[in-house]
Amino acid sequence: MRWQFPVWALWSVFTPIVLFLGDRVRVRRDNMLIAIPFHAVSATIVAMLHAAFGVALVRFLAAWEPSETPMEMFIGLLEVRFIFFVFAYTSILVAGYAFEWYRHYRKAQLTTSRLEAQLSSARLEALKSQLHPHFLFNTLQAIAVLVEENPRSAQKMITQLGDLLRHTVDTFSVQHVTLKEELEFLELYLGIERTRFQDRLTVSFDVDPSVLDRRVPSFILQPLVENAIKHGLSKHTGAGTITISALPIDDKLSLTVANSGETATETTPQDWTDGVGLGATRARLEEMYNGDHRIITNAGPSGVEVTLLIPAAEDAIHG
Repeated sequence: MRWQFPVWALWSVFTPIVLFLGDRVRVRRDNMLIAIPFHAVSATIVAMLHAAFGVALVRFLAAWEPSETPMEMFIGLLEVRFIFFVFAYTSILVAGYAFEWYRHYRKAQLTTSRLEAQLSSARLEALKSQLHPHFLFNTLQAIAVLVEENPRSAQKMITQLGDLLRHTVDTFSVQHVTLKEELEFLELYLGIERTRFQDRLTVSFDVDPSVLDRRVPSFILQPLVENAIKHGLSKHTGAGTITISALPIDDKLSLTVANSGETATETTPQDWTDGVGLGATRARLEEMYNGDHRIITNAGPSGVEVTLLIPAAEDAIHG
């Protein structure tokens, strides 16, 4: 230990020097003719200094034997370890470059991730911004029809629309809400539709209480319900039922909206996948879940239904 420790401990002193020299004269493809000779000379000087300081420390710590002079030990140490000293210099230099490269690589990765997240957030905001005026214009159109036919109902719808807009403004920048909050917003929208269709519209909910705190994309159910009403009631004179269900299925959350009525079979799955609202909904889900979701449409004798299978996030953090 008395002989070996001083020799190895000196590298703690020379390592910062080697890293400093490597930073001052960087080894790059465009300056090889300067950098390689510089570091060759630097490695030689460091080796000689290391040997000199090593001899001094060993003489101080190891009770120097009189038969060997400091110069003899210095020369002997260089003869035995010069190549090792140069190798150590080179290894420190390469390790310093590797660590710096890795640090820049990680920084670039973090920067790329932040940019991707910002871009994704911008896309989601743009898609969501398409939905708000879409349902607003449709609602205003319905109010305009009622103004002459049923002024009292029109006034009620305007009041309900105000409540809906306040809720929309409060959650405009929020991409995820709990299912409970999404259903509360949907109830505001359905209040307007119930006023519009009176006894013709029946809404049924089948929601597993265990999924009420699951996170879902905000404003995700309204376009589906709007489409169900459009194809199940708006084009026909009969009554119809809209069924909204939310159930856990394995590691997914199943959200289903279905319409029914005596003429509901005239609609097709294709009708449910066209339009601004549903197009934006599909794009939002793809952006949010990157393919880890499914949109299933089925037409049967009792109506048409659309099911969203999305990852079942259990925390209730908004964002």
